[in-house]
Amino acid sequence: MPSGINIVVVEDNLSLQDLMVDHLSKGGYHVEGVSTAEELDELLVSARVDILVLDINLPGEDGLSIAQRLHAVNPNLYIIMLTARSSEKDVTIGYESGADIYLTKPVSPIELSATISGIERRIKLLWHEKSGLTLDVQRMQLVGPQGVTDLGGFEFALLKGLIEASNQRLEYWRMMELIEKEPTEKSKTALGVQIFRLKQKLLQVGGGESAIKSIHKEGYQLGVIVRLI
Repeated sequence: MPSGINIVVVEDNLSLQDLMVDHLSKGGYHVEGVSTAEELDELLVSARVDILVLDINLPGEDGLSIAQRLHAVNPNLYIIMLTARSSEKDVTIGYESGADIYLTKPVSPIELSATISGIERRIKLLWHEKSGLTLDVQRMQLVGPQGVTDLGGFEFALLKGLIEASNQRLEYWRMMELIEKEPTEKSKTALGVQIFRLKQKLLQVGGGESAIKSIHKEGYQLGVIVRLI
């Protein structure tokens, strides 16, 4: 099940990079791998990153410089530093550069997953404090500052689909699939009913009047931040 957490692994050893990306992806995270600061900067232009798994010894700009630079512009970015340097001085420099966690190589996939799991809990708590709206996937509940409400199966599928979609926007045909309807005018009416009910529940828990927006002749877009937990 997707966690909603976006991770970037910065590692120039491609075998190790592939190993970490594959392992973390199987844990439900969205993971990208890059090898240099330049590739990372290019990715950051268009992607939100929650956790950076960062090797120190990189070609070009090293991990210490990257951590210091990114931490200055985004203090909410969690940085896990990976390195073979294990002296007390090296660890101190790592933390002073912006690392939240400093792990010495070799790092087992299990240790890395456990570290990220702990950070994930802190990130999702911050999301809840900031946006006030979360979707509890296991309980199929919408949680907001004004309460908690249960979602029906189709309401849950539509909201989860919108959260996970690019730009939080879905076209009509995709939403029809989510409510298990053929794309006809009659099913479009049924979709409208489900969207109305979902909007009412979002409003009930504090999502506001514009929680879901209609996109003329295209579909619907989520107008409020809702995080998956």
